[in-house]
Amino acid sequence: MTLSSAVGRRLRRMPLLRGLAGCDADLTRIIRPDWTVIDVGCGAGSRSAPYALDRAIGIDLHFASLVQSQRAGTRSAAVCASLKVLPLADSAVDAVVALDVIEHFTRDDAVSVMGELERVARKAVVLLTPNGYLPQAGTRENPFMEHRSGWSPADLRQYGYTVSGVNGWRPLRGAHASPRLGSSGKILSLASQPLIRRHPEHAFHLLALKTL
Repeated sequence: MTLSSAVGRRLRRMPLLRGLAGCDADLTRIIRPDWTVIDVGCGAGSRSAPYALDRAIGIDLHFASLVQSQRAGTRSAAVCASLKVLPLADSAVDAVVALDVIEHFTRDDAVSVMGELERVARKAVVLLTPNGYLPQAGTRENPFMEHRSGWSPADLRQYGYTVSGVNGWRPLRGAHASPRLGSSGKILSLASQPLIRRHPEHAFHLLALKTL
């Protein structure tokens, strides 16, 4: 691990910054320190919940992304596997986290993946997904980046999840959750977060929790 990445990880552990980090802060409240956790569809893992998931095992089908995660030290271990058939026994881990994952599948395939996540988890499954369909194409380096479905709070509640809003008011962010108005947009997004948390239908991201 480089000095800059080590400093970055130390800064991300500061309580104030974790409190502003949205999903990272939520996951630190949901996931207990002694839980075993897998992060499915983890990708390179460089920006996704860096504090809450730095002890998690990453699983992804895109091998090059897993190599990046191991070089950066963002996950404790990495496994290359399909999310449709996870190489784990029933109730193998305490929690399964899938951040920005289910929208990369068609609706039917996403429902199957959710069932697989619930199969291997003992205590909780946590999903993060955009609120509604957000167009995104795959890339030559990673065709799995394409978005194939969109989800609403009602959709997720239908499958037994409680839903809260993350990343502020939806119009303030665009592709890849980037602020539309630069730094001002990011500040406004953070300011809107306390209200949006209780009204996920207006949020950019949906954080869904299923307790098993």
